[in-house]
Amino acid sequence: MTAMSTVDLMNQLRELGYEPELGPEGFVAFDYTILIGPLSGRQIRLGFQNPDQFPLNPPGGPCVSPRLLPLKTGNTPPLEGIHAISPEIDPGGVWEYWSRPFQGWESTSRKATDYLAHVNALFDGLPADV
Repeated sequence: MTAMSTVDLMNQLRELGYEPELGPEGFVAFDYTILIGPLSGRQIRLGFQNPDQFPLNPPGGPCVSPRLLPLKTGNTPPLEGIHAISPEIDPGGVWEYWSRPFQGWESTSRKATDYLAHVNALFDGLPADV
């Protein structure tokens, strides 16, 4: 059974014109065109792992496919904190998880648009040579 919060997120994404799909373990994914930064215009898949507490809490860091950055542990964004996601969700190993928590979620309207603005800021912060 899908958590109502996940359904809420998917409905908000649909209202924005996206076509989210529900995958294994509550993984929500959709086609996305990067709007800003050095990868502007590139089409990817954007995903969120089990956003079952939305909108109380934002999804965790975004998941991106195909992989855009090398996997690297550490905590110095933008090029560290990039991890593989679970093989249950990603058996082909084509996704990466960006450990980038949303700071200040409580001061937003707690909508999908707020989270996508966070994602856009992450893309904008990438170095020009990615």
